[in-house]
Amino acid sequence: RTQDSFGLWEGNSDAELLGEFIITKQQQCAIPFGGDPDPDALWRLDMFYTAVALAIEERSGVLTSPIIGMKPLGASGGWSFY
Repeated sequence: RTQDSFGLWEGNSDAELLGEFIITKQQQCAIPFGGDPDPDALWRLDMFYTAVALAIEERSGVLTSPIIGMKPLGASGGWSFY
């Protein structure tokens, strides 16, 4: 619902919207380890944490803003989350 400015997803259940973010053990094992992550995966992470922030904001009334960043650590193949 984070990117739904026009209310097109209002008729969808939370389970339908979150279905894209839930993977099975087999799907998880198929994800390659290391290398650059898929831009879609980064977008999905951003949307997930934005949705969490919006849910917290709705329930608490406190203004929230997700802050997440990822950058490669060079030749080590690792990633830094900040």
